[in-house]
Amino acid sequence: MNFPSSLHFESQVPFANMYLTTRFLSLMIALLWGLESNAQCPQIIDGNGAASANPQWVSCSGGAFNLFIQGNQAIGSCIINWGDGSPNSTGASKVPTGFVSYNYDAAQANYTVTLKETSSGCVVSGTVIMEEAVNAAIQIPLGGVTAVCAPGTMSFQNASTMDPPIQTLFGIL
Repeated sequence: MNFPSSLHFESQVPFANMYLTTRFLSLMIALLWGLESNAQCPQIIDGNGAASANPQWVSCSGGAFNLFIQGNQAIGSCIINWGDGSPNSTGASKVPTGFVSYNYDAAQANYTVTLKETSSGCVVSGTVIMEEAVNAAIQIPLGGVTAVCAPGTMSFQNASTMDPPIQTLFGIL
């Protein structure tokens, strides 16, 4: 028995359409699932006052640093890992104006702070960067010339403070 080629072609179309429909639905479900889970996670106010999913706070005082964690929306009860080896903190729900604070001892270090909302499972990680301020300074060497006529040359020593020492470039404007 010979079947027309169009009949053979039509018998494959429903399977192809079902395959494409299944792929399309799977893709849509994955996208919606991802949007739904991300939409529930709060953002944290960073060191510049902006809401961020990966906040960063920088202290260059060389001293202790007091970190304030505040969300742009309500944060459910949570567990906070401060990243410095201290015990985790647990907190009750916070409204957007509420905050949790933590004091870091003076150090030159980077810490990864992780906040996990216990009810939703949302995790927000940020970085605390603690540095020592650099005080740029130059000094005239002992016995150095302090006045010359142009195009004379003067020598200066780098007296900038930084541990470990870094190269500081100075220019004349």
